[in-house]
Amino acid sequence: MSTVHVIRHAQASMFAADYDKLSARGCEQARTLGEVLARRWLAAERPGFDAVFSGPARRHEHTAALAAAGFASADLSFPDPVVLAGFDEHDGQALVVAALGQLPHDQPGLAKLATHAMGKSA
Repeated sequence: MSTVHVIRHAQASMFAADYDKLSARGCEQARTLGEVLARRWLAAERPGFDAVFSGPARRHEHTAALAAAGFASADLSFPDPVVLAGFDEHDGQALVVAALGQLPHDQPGLAKLATHAMGKSA
């Protein structure tokens, strides 16, 4: 029987100048993911993944690369990811910024957050 594992990329750098980059925490999450999955594969006497697929964003590819290191250190198979354009995602940051821009003006705390998120000075 085949098993499909669907894993979203690790934490990106929300509101940073370059969102398409894993945060320090995201790098830690991706490394931990690889290490934990590799331990589980070893315990189950599985040889690793048969195939790996990734979205085209750098954060997708970086998550896969860091997770692959855990498999490599356990001498388990983690094939080079096949990049699929259809695995790209919506622009989450733009959606958040647009939603924050629609806030009522009687919410000063939220308006300040929206201003910050849009990269404007308060």
